[in-house]
Amino acid sequence: LFGSYNGTWYYKTLVDTSNLEDTLAYWYENDENNSSTTCATGGNRNVIESLRSKFKRCIAMPSGDDAALISYCNEEDSSKWPDSTNITIMNNHQNRMVYFPKYYHKTIERSPGIWRTYISEQQIDSNYIEEPEMLLASFEGSINIEGMLISTASQTSAASKTMAEFVTAAKTHGSLWGIGDYRSHATIARMFCAYYKTTNISTSNSAIPCSGGTKRYDYGKTGGTIALGNKDGKAAVVEDTGYYSTNFLGLEDCYYSKWEFVQGINILKGKYVVYDGGSFPDKDVAELEAAGATNIRVVGYEPNPAATAAYNGWTKAVAQGKYGDVVPTAHGGSETTYYSDYSWFNPTGNRIFLRSGDSDSGSLCGVFLANADSASSGSWSGVGARLAFYGKIVVVDSDTFKKMQA
Repeated sequence: LFGSYNGTWYYKTLVDTSNLEDTLAYWYENDENNSSTTCATGGNRNVIESLRSKFKRCIAMPSGDDAALISYCNEEDSSKWPDSTNITIMNNHQNRMVYFPKYYHKTIERSPGIWRTYISEQQIDSNYIEEPEMLLASFEGSINIEGMLISTASQTSAASKTMAEFVTAAKTHGSLWGIGDYRSHATIARMFCAYYKTTNISTSNSAIPCSGGTKRYDYGKTGGTIALGNKDGKAAVVEDTGYYSTNFLGLEDCYYSKWEFVQGINILKGKYVVYDGGSFPDKDVAELEAAGATNIRVVGYEPNPAATAAYNGWTKAVAQGKYGDVVPTAHGGSETTYYSDYSWFNPTGNRIFLRSGDSDSGSLCGVFLANADSASSGSWSGVGARLAFYGKIVVVDSDTFKKMQA
């Protein structure tokens, strides 16, 4: 019933290099010659749909020194387990997180200013960059009386802490815990462009259920979107009537409400230095190597020792390049053109990276927002952080997890 002709046809359809990316990847384009926020797309839409379905809310807790044990929440309502029984958080080491699956991406410049990013669940060729699996907090982090950074519902998210204080609070769960990093920030931007075919998340749009968030940075509590499960959308802010939290990829208020500290990226007198392995603010390449950081590289602006002024404005271009970097490199856009988000860049000293944007900044906020204007010693009422985990992830069913909760 499956003869040689059909066998040859099947082989050529699925694995010929001439159409491999059409079958195994989905792509979007950022056209920096065109002011439109709309992204051209192509390839296999099923790839991005499949990958999107793997970003899931879960309950996570440490398991030894190098692992986290997770169990997925109900797809439709993350206050419940898949069997619809209520989830009970038993201790402060159990947190509401989002599982980020491993995926691969490749960015090429098809012609000057036109950048195409391929996304796949497979490493199609050696130019595809692997993004490893990780966990990122569903909610803006709170710090409890024991000094632990936690992610749970019905809490006031923490602020007025330095980046180092947030990282220390995260590491109370273990050495491989930390705060959201640059790679997760870039993943959020890529997934939004790919899934919704636009760069503009902040402007309310009926076709984009997670757009148009309004949660204030200094009012309300976390957890308004908990009943949405893994669905993108908006829900009323807890204890702040008339305002709305958003859910994208299972992340509540990931582009509005509070600024978020980001580890794994330093801004040093005019250059972005990206790295893995923790939070080492103010360190340059050699110092990062000595501290144990890995995958260190310089992206974005080239250093300009003579620069004395900050470069602020609506982002018109981002670094892109081989790694599909999302740090801004040129201004000249607006709230409804190009990347539709704002950036601040100070080349005169060592700076840290803030993402998302607080509610006082209005439409300046978004998944491409970049604030590289602040020193690592600072703390502000509108700046928080998300708990994250960067080690081995072990998935168990809810019955097994409940037995291990005590």
